[in-house]
Amino acid sequence: MKALVLTLLFVNLYFTGEFKKAKENFDESYFPVNPKKTLIYESDFGDTKFSITGSENSYTITNKSDDFDYKQTLLRKDGKYYITKTEQDVDVFLFFSSSSKVTYNKPALRFPFPLQKGDSWKWEGYEYSEDDSTLITISGKVVGTEEITVPAGEFNCLKIETEIGGEDESKDVVTEWLAEDVGLVKIEAQVGKGGVVGLLQSILGLETLKFELKEIISD
Repeated sequence: MKALVLTLLFVNLYFTGEFKKAKENFDESYFPVNPKKTLIYESDFGDTKFSITGSENSYTITNKSDDFDYKQTLLRKDGKYYITKTEQDVDVFLFFSSSSKVTYNKPALRFPFPLQKGDSWKWEGYEYSEDDSTLITISGKVVGTEEITVPAGEFNCLKIETEIGGEDESKDVVTEWLAEDVGLVKIEAQVGKGGVVGLLQSILGLETLKFELKEIISD
């Protein structure tokens, strides 16, 4: 489950609707997949670099800092974004390291564009890591819009909250702010228990992990 939390940090079930120019609806421009842009975030792990490779409907998203290297394979279909695989290598403070690869029994829905204020959705499936499988439930909702300030400036954002529950009744909560033609501007994650992310939180002495956009670099 923690691998999916990391996916939600960088790097919701099915919704369809007609796009309205009045911004009552929010389209794919709030999660632009642009290989020519690199986003730099200030985070609890130091500066984190977010970059994309690929084209058409298949992409690899890489999130890299001095302490970790995280990749996800992303599938785009009918305006919706799905995660099919995640890979991570973590090396913190010279004494803790971990590597893992996670797949799913069916693509895990990331963003079901177009979205409207008040939308909610639910996804359930299995994630596989090595010889383990875990049933997880993802419940998401559009909280609304909010103007926020981060190191990169001020942005009018779509605010989304996602809860991830496991068979052990643990629960993680991830809140994301997305800006039009930019993508993820801010992320906050509260991790319920255990896993790599939970251990890192314990090492860093944090209750909530935060990422804020610092810089946008165009090739």
